[in-house]
Amino acid sequence: MMKACIFIMQTNLKILVDKAYDPDDPLSTHEGFIIAASGELKSIKYEDHPYYILSYSVGEQGWRVVSLIDKEIIETKVTTLALKITLGFTFVAIFLIFIVYKIVQRSTEPLSFKNIATEITSGNYSMNLSDRDLSRKDEMGELSRSFQIIINSFRK
Repeated sequence: MMKACIFIMQTNLKILVDKAYDPDDPLSTHEGFIIAASGELKSIKYEDHPYYILSYSVGEQGWRVVSLIDKEIIETKVTTLALKITLGFTFVAIFLIFIVYKIVQRSTEPLSFKNIATEITSGNYSMNLSDRDLSRKDEMGELSRSFQIIINSFRK
């Protein structure tokens, strides 16, 4: 038989039970779990309320610390945290999709070559490519700058 003094406390530190070990106490049915002191959580009912019980060994004298944690509070907090994490990842994913969309849109938007090429073939050499096309830092920007050099050479 286990010899212990049991203190059962709520999260607000109100003592629910303060008595010497009683074999008729509902916790006595979990004596094997308490003695094993595995450090794992076990779901139990105590006085018709769901709790997690946790037992672990302290010191060399074989003391056991037994904690009862309100299951509903823990599950509510875990559910809330999971929801916040899910929403956070969703917003990050939406933001990244938006950024990728803008990058792709910017990379694939048409250059102003068609209209300018039509004007050059009709003899109008006064047209210039837009600063947007000329300032691009990719291959299309290089092509735009080369095309502008060709236009400038026709003006001479």
